[in-house]
Amino acid sequence: MDSTLRQICTTLNQAVVVTDADGKVELVNETFSVMCGHSTDELLGKKPGSVLQGPGTAPHTVAIIRQTLAAQKPFHGRILNYHADGHQYWVDLNISPIFDQQGRLQNFIAFEREIETPAANMVSACMFCHKFKDYGSQRWLEPEEFYTSKLGLELSHGICPMCLYKCLDQESGL
Repeated sequence: MDSTLRQICTTLNQAVVVTDADGKVELVNETFSVMCGHSTDELLGKKPGSVLQGPGTAPHTVAIIRQTLAAQKPFHGRILNYHADGHQYWVDLNISPIFDQQGRLQNFIAFEREIETPAANMVSACMFCHKFKDYGSQRWLEPEEFYTSKLGLELSHGICPMCLYKCLDQESGL
């Protein structure tokens, strides 16, 4: 790892984790160690998720992070982690790949900050299956269940103008 990068990471007030291209920890700064309760020695050579995630961590979020990093793309999102003493805490993650001058992946760097439990009015929707995250139960709900149980709405079905125009265009062969 570049010595300049190492120096910058260790002096930042924000929690920082640097991994190798395989996702194994090479460096954590003091802010990160305080946030998670694990020393540098406990984390070196391990994948952060193997130490920080637990039964309440959403597998779907973990899968998205893995897919994004496998594609060597940046990731931004929130995840539930576990402190060394066992208490849960939410983290806002910004993970970016670091490439050498030839474009080869060298490292990932994560900037993290602890956040409050996601607000009651915050909603996460899966972009693939369109389910909604219930942060209270940590379950993904079908849209109908979400609308009725969480929002207290009576559900009726209709069609929005854009979809109506698409249907009419398809029927007319335009």
